[in-house]
Amino acid sequence: MGSGPTLIDHATSYCDGLSTAVPCAWATPEETAENIAAVREILERKGRDPGAFRFGMFCPALIHEDENVLDAALDNQIVRWIGATFGRIQRDAWTKAGLEPPTPEGWAYYAKFLPQNTDDALVEEILSKTTRAHVEAGYLWSTPEQVAEKLAAYVDAGISFVGPADYLPVVGDPADAQRATERGIECLGALKKATAAQL
Repeated sequence: MGSGPTLIDHATSYCDGLSTAVPCAWATPEETAENIAAVREILERKGRDPGAFRFGMFCPALIHEDENVLDAALDNQIVRWIGATFGRIQRDAWTKAGLEPPTPEGWAYYAKFLPQNTDDALVEEILSKTTRAHVEAGYLWSTPEQVAEKLAAYVDAGISFVGPADYLPVVGDPADAQRATERGIECLGALKKATAAQL
């Protein structure tokens, strides 16, 4: 899962598909379409069939029908930390999104984040630089139907496997856990209906 050149090279040489993260690695449906086209060109150069190669995506999501619940989740420290450190995997992608990177130069979660050995001061520093705009840009969030619409745009761009990870139950009311599962099912049901001819 990712989008770096080594992963792309290995995937296009030895695999029959590639899974990435959105909006973390491929930030928009438009960027996704561009990257998929580029990967297909690499496959052709390697003598492989681009049509037999599949593209999957995982994405951090916050799914709820209540705007107040979503608002509180977007301000939650855990949600903010994930948004800051995983919302854009490459630091310069924040700049491309018009935002100052909240993480230090040379710091990336996949290389530097050791949960038991990360200094509290670093966590506080990153969170102090994490704005609401960072968090909103780091997740696909809204009602089940609206998240499905956002996911469908990536399917239109060429994604054939979709795996949203709803973080809201992690920080929400435990009494709402079953309903959270139902929201995920509703979201994927709406996505399947909207993209029946593609998935």
